[in-house]
Amino acid sequence: MAGSTVREDLIRDLRGRTIHVPDLHDVMPDWPHAINPQIESLRRDVEARLDSLFSAERSAKLKAADPAYFASAWWPYASYERLQVATYLALWLFLWDDGGLSLKPSIRQCLLFTTRTETDSTEFSSMSQDFDSTQAFRDRTLIFVRASLGYGDPTADVPDVENDTVITCFYVVGKAIRNAYSPTQTGRLLAQIERFLNMQALEHRVSLSDKLPTVEQYQHRRMGTSAVGVCLAIS
Repeated sequence: MAGSTVREDLIRDLRGRTIHVPDLHDVMPDWPHAINPQIESLRRDVEARLDSLFSAERSAKLKAADPAYFASAWWPYASYERLQVATYLALWLFLWDDGGLSLKPSIRQCLLFTTRTETDSTEFSSMSQDFDSTQAFRDRTLIFVRASLGYGDPTADVPDVENDTVITCFYVVGKAIRNAYSPTQTGRLLAQIERFLNMQALEHRVSLSDKLPTVEQYQHRRMGTSAVGVCLAIS
């Protein structure tokens, strides 16, 4: 169609089609199929935190996603303390990427996962059209993450740190990981978070263009933006 972009043409071509996803148990037969037995305790803890951070409507939507089930299936054999930290890290990643809408503005404590800014969705934030602003947000995030994992002073290295709630709330996770992991493990996690942020930047640049990546380019980028490496680094 005249005047349309390659992306728009692809969306139009795919609309109405059915895509069949294979049984992933067959693809990854060695993946554990258990659920952490402390899932109900974790669910109560996560839901209480969501209620303290978000509006009732937004909290209900996040609860429906059942993040406790996600974490309990990923880390079925973890102790409760480690399961809790891993869950909060996963939530921080999801909400940093997608944006925590309707956050209660009075909340400033570091409970882990808060933001009013969506960095890559035109549906929720005008920042998605401003690469420089979102890159500054990514840069501040990396500085604070590095400091929280023991590579600097988070209160000194991030300007106006107490107003960057989504960033500062990583401190709870960073401190727990720093105390429990070896320097090698902590460094591995930091490298994966850096990759996550760098691939987010690349994805943002691509989304602002009218070009589509090749399959190989997409796979390379998606392995970073999915944050699978981050989750594996703490496993």
